[in-house]
Amino acid sequence: MSTNWIVRVLAVAAVGSALSAVPAVAGDWSRQGADAGMSKYTADNLAVDAPLHLRYSKRFYGKWTDNKPNFFYGSSIVTRDGKAAMIADDRSSPPASNYLTAMKFTWATGQSLDYFMIPWLLSEHCREIDSHHYTNPIIWHSDGRIYGRRGGDYSSTWVILPATNTLYRIYNRDANKVVLTNGFDATALMQCYKDLLICRHGHTQSEGEFYAGLISAGCFVAPNNSSQPVILGQRFAWTGPTVPATAGAEGIYGYTSRFGDIPKCAADVCVYAAQINATTPLPYGTRVFLQATDLVSGQTLWTRHWSSDYGGQQGFYTSVSDYWRFMALENGLYVFFTRQSGQPVTVHAVDLRTGQDRWSLAMANANERPLLAYAAGCVYVVGRAEQYKLDAATGATIWQTTNSFAADQGYVMHNWEDQTWGSWTTQDPIYRPVVLTDETLWFVDGDYTSNPPQAKLLALRTSDGRLVRQMDLAALYAGKPESLLVVNDVLVADGLLGVLVGVKNANSAHPHSNNMDFQDLYVFEPVQGDIDGDGHCDIVDLLTLAAAFGSVPGETNYDLPADLNQDDSVDVVDLLSLAGNFGN
Repeated sequence: MSTNWIVRVLAVAAVGSALSAVPAVAGDWSRQGADAGMSKYTADNLAVDAPLHLRYSKRFYGKWTDNKPNFFYGSSIVTRDGKAAMIADDRSSPPASNYLTAMKFTWATGQSLDYFMIPWLLSEHCREIDSHHYTNPIIWHSDGRIYGRRGGDYSSTWVILPATNTLYRIYNRDANKVVLTNGFDATALMQCYKDLLICRHGHTQSEGEFYAGLISAGCFVAPNNSSQPVILGQRFAWTGPTVPATAGAEGIYGYTSRFGDIPKCAADVCVYAAQINATTPLPYGTRVFLQATDLVSGQTLWTRHWSSDYGGQQGFYTSVSDYWRFMALENGLYVFFTRQSGQPVTVHAVDLRTGQDRWSLAMANANERPLLAYAAGCVYVVGRAEQYKLDAATGATIWQTTNSFAADQGYVMHNWEDQTWGSWTTQDPIYRPVVLTDETLWFVDGDYTSNPPQAKLLALRTSDGRLVRQMDLAALYAGKPESLLVVNDVLVADGLLGVLVGVKNANSAHPHSNNMDFQDLYVFEPVQGDIDGDGHCDIVDLLTLAAAFGSVPGETNYDLPADLNQDDSVDVVDLLSLAGNFGN
């Protein structure tokens, strides 16, 4: 087919396309896992036929502490109503150097809006991150308020009220409104669900349970402490884990260094996952322990445990990186996986309210630590060697692929003391983000331990599991004295894809820190018809499509980017898509 014929078709189609308006896209990303159940799903779709173009980038600076040299960095970005927030600062010399900063900015442009001083002293010990891949948790909750928490010796929980844009402290209180002390070394793990804020008020290494405190509208009428502005978080229920301190009939006892997970909430049920020790002979002496709480009555619904290994990269006392991948679903399921020596890695689905088994999936690769996501009655399982789309109700396989994602790594940030001690007792595992839209599943295949670090942003097509998009994030720093260290977050909101990465500076003034000198946010927008990725749909893209027109995979002239709708054929549908966007 001649190029001239395609150009004529393009001209005719472009006239018709001018009559139809593109509908506006809106969406919010409330926390790293999208919702309190960590389904990772957003209804704000990124179409599979829309290549990405960089809209803007923005640099953030973590706060530095000289006590035990480290940077405190932001773990994630949250959005609501066109605005974004994170615990970081885009000013290289913040005015209040003894405090962390939370800030708001315009999501579409990156323009800075507001700054808030966080009640956390930087003179604190460098290990006082005290939370896996969740160093600075931040949630833009459905009540419109922004919640955050810090762990450690001087732990604090805070809220930004939208009406006045003011930050207040929140204190855990018992049923009689008496303040509950956090104790020494409290964890930063936090969750918000409806009118409850769930966090662990007690000592990280103790048997203390997670606490569900009321944060209903009545709690925010006025500060309730004369010495400083604080908000009431009156206890509603304990949410677990109630692991006995002594061995029971099944040989389980509470281990003081239990690693755990953030509570997952859905369908008015909260499930907490913990790694515990056992007196009976088990691989590594550990089990995955689950406890479910009814968030309406406050009563424990069930407890269960499964044999498993240590679960992956571990942090300082509080956490295991892989367990973050578990999820509670509004369809009534809790989905998780176990890894036991000599046994297949197995994905389990149990009933949220009863704990009874619903289905399971055994994976062939013993090194799998699968990513999990859920939407529209389907569970997605993304492993190193196998990927699945399953019917959530039955576990039946809808499709299976065998893409290789060999660089899969549960990121771990070391601390300054790790280098001086020669050990890894103070690691801070970092969340490995996943974003599921209607048409694509976005995630990172990356290994920070390689030289240079690897980090590829990938997208699978949800209809069949085909790999349709990939971007080498490390290449963003080619030729610069900086390099990508880890990927902190990936999010989709208002039709834009954001990627937050930690950056190492070869000329760092603090070479013995955790090396995260900066954080960069890259925000991409889809440009339909942009085949060469320059942000425009123009004659270059047309000629590229013309050269590949009529081809299918396996033919020499097949060009994957030119296959705009990713249907394994460069055809008239792709041509019309390009025509409708020509000149943009």
